[in-house]
Amino acid sequence: MSGARTIRHNLIVLTMASVTAALLLTSVGMIVYSRVVFRDGLIDKTSALAAVVADNSAAAIAFGDASASEQTLAALASASDVSAAHIYHVDGELFASFWQGDSQTPPPPHRPGGHRFDDDLFRLYAPIMLDGERMGTVVIEVDTTTLHGQYTRFFAILAVVGTAAAAFALFLCAKLQRKISFPIEALASVARRVSEDQNYSTRAELQGSTEIRALVEAFNRMLQCVQDRDAELSIARAELMESIRFVAVGEMAGRTAHEILNPLTGIRGRLTKLEKDEADIENLQAVVDICDGWTESYGQEGVDGLMASLVEAVDDESGKSRPLVEEDLEVLTGAAGLLEASRKTRKGDVGFLLREVDRITRIVDGMRHLSRHQSDSISLSVAETLSEAIEITRDSARKRNIVIHETLSTAIRITGDWGQMIQVWTNLLRNAMLAIEEKSGRAGGEIHVIADVDNEIVSVRIRDSGGGILPEHQSLIFGASFTTRSAENGTGLGLSIVRRLLMHVSGSIVVEDTEIGVGTTFLVQIPLVAARPVDMEHGVQYAH
Repeated sequence: MSGARTIRHNLIVLTMASVTAALLLTSVGMIVYSRVVFRDGLIDKTSALAAVVADNSAAAIAFGDASASEQTLAALASASDVSAAHIYHVDGELFASFWQGDSQTPPPPHRPGGHRFDDDLFRLYAPIMLDGERMGTVVIEVDTTTLHGQYTRFFAILAVVGTAAAAFALFLCAKLQRKISFPIEALASVARRVSEDQNYSTRAELQGSTEIRALVEAFNRMLQCVQDRDAELSIARAELMESIRFVAVGEMAGRTAHEILNPLTGIRGRLTKLEKDEADIENLQAVVDICDGWTESYGQEGVDGLMASLVEAVDDESGKSRPLVEEDLEVLTGAAGLLEASRKTRKGDVGFLLREVDRITRIVDGMRHLSRHQSDSISLSVAETLSEAIEITRDSARKRNIVIHETLSTAIRITGDWGQMIQVWTNLLRNAMLAIEEKSGRAGGEIHVIADVDNEIVSVRIRDSGGGILPEHQSLIFGASFTTRSAENGTGLGLSIVRRLLMHVSGSIVVEDTEIGVGTTFLVQIPLVAARPVDMEHGVQYAH
């Protein structure tokens, strides 16, 4: 952290703060004590002088001998700090005075006793007694400049001693703090290395006092626990990834099976239809019969015999007589027309089968990517993709006696993958057909597919006449593997795949309306792209 101080610095600061505080408190105490001592000493000394002067001046006051009192005061000249002295009569009248040197200050007012400090001057008032009777008062004025000098010298000495003590304390602290800071800094260094390298096998060295050694031991035990947990977590992570891989493979297999089921259903329906269609066999048989007759006539009697058989008159169904060749040509012409129509139908069926096989190929290729489909997005006609999906499911709808009505616009276009959009619509149509079959069985029902656009949003509604969706199932139907149908009728992946594919085109799907016993309407909404003016074919329905 920027600006953070080390433990060494903090220990020194704390120690020096404590030492400084102790020195300051000691200095203040000594200053107060020295001031009291100096003042008390001055008071005691001056009181002793005043007592001597009072004893020697009592008789002189009694006899009114002022000169004797002045001589007594003159003896104070030996005390250099005494600046003046005065004797007052008991009635407060000045009796005698003494001044040290040439400066003569006015005598102070008379006071019966006590003392006082005024700036650089100290005054002491003492009574003069004779045989228990007060005769007057002596006042001694002392210059306190010397006392202030003593204060200054004392403060200087105290400052020097305090500075020396602080310096010595700082020296000792810098030396002794290592016993605390060094082990803790070493422990912090190990913690930083563990954090940066994620190497939980690192251990801190045991050193320092008992408490710090206990801290290091606890830190090392914690690292051991983390190392053990990290190893267990690595094993669990590997197992989890393996499980996820198996789940992903299972989901891919389920999705692949579900998506392949739709085109396989269409392929099976077309192949079944081709297998049961006997019209081509009958037409071919008629052609074969005519060719066999012509060959037999030609083989027996040659060209003349063949020509004779062709012009031979035969009676038709109405009883009229006409040449055989006319009847044969009529049969051949009809067979040729039917065979041509059958050829076109079979060509359409083969094209359908090839498209479904290509769709299966795209589905299998897309399912190889577990994370998401990698698709080619192009501009698509919604009507064309819906029509293709309806064509794919047409045989299944006919088998279930279900009629599909479509109300589409050829102008609506979106950006997406053709194969994925076919998957979306076929899943929804198959889901609608199964809902109708579960409700009505062979009685069938209806599916309405309506596509329109509003505010740059394409809305496709697929409404069925099935049994509806129970309220408790409406929030679950788009989840993976949820289904209320048997295993042969559904895997539960259809709507989940639809929702996922629509997310790739920024689309959505919701249950717009559902009513038990009446049916359900699914609403798909996709952003509009490259739209032309909408030309809805209102009222036109195409039955398949």
